[in-house]
Amino acid sequence: MMLIVYIFLLLIDKTNALGFELYAVIGQINGAGYLMAYLFLDNLKKEDGVRTSILSNFFNALHLKELCPDFFLTDKDWAQINAASQVWPSTKIQLCLWHVKRAIEKRLADSSISKRNNYNAAAARADADFIDKSFHPFVRDSIHSEVNCDPRFCPKEFRDTILDMIVYHFHLHPMIPNDQNQYFTVDEIWFTSVQEMYQFCVQKDLRNVWAYMWTNWYQKLTWRLWARSASSDKMGLYKTTMLVKAHWKVIKQDYLLRFF
Repeated sequence: MMLIVYIFLLLIDKTNALGFELYAVIGQINGAGYLMAYLFLDNLKKEDGVRTSILSNFFNALHLKELCPDFFLTDKDWAQINAASQVWPSTKIQLCLWHVKRAIEKRLADSSISKRNNYNAAAARADADFIDKSFHPFVRDSIHSEVNCDPRFCPKEFRDTILDMIVYHFHLHPMIPNDQNQYFTVDEIWFTSVQEMYQFCVQKDLRNVWAYMWTNWYQKLTWRLWARSASSDKMGLYKTTMLVKAHWKVIKQDYLLRFF
């Protein structure tokens, strides 16, 4: 019987008024989940560096037991991601698709446009030569305003299309052919995905959306965290952390009230 190990790390929101977090290690055999370990952490006023150190020690204890997970599912918590990357450098970090969609949907629905942004058009073009350095967010200040620019971050009529593209790009993989029975490498999939999102933003003049999508999701460093294709030789069955969410529900309803 083959054991494919997944680690689902997801904090329980406000486990109690004292500010504890609970983490679980779950193994998967033939579609069924099996609990392997817990970490109960007092997170009161703990910075990410401290949390990363604690999580690294926890993972190291598992690593010494010869636990080497194939996939590590999380909700883009950098303390978790950094700790897992240190202990298991060959493990595929996989962001939960549900959390990815929720984060993007929330930002697209937010009409505010920051006066500052971290988008570097020259650096983006250095990675993908089809990117036009002049296509970047307008500078906003108290003196100048964009008279001919749509003040909304992302008009509502474009949001579903962007989310559909994200889901499509999430599912691409070198082991899965396209409609013409062609297979593509990891780099080819990344390049094409970036190009499709960029072209859509250019066509709709979504400058701020493109800057957000590149900075947070499509530059290769961040793209590798959520795209399944970043792992070319294996493909995880799980796309979300819903398995551990179901486990949290049991703990909260059946056990939590007995102790807090």
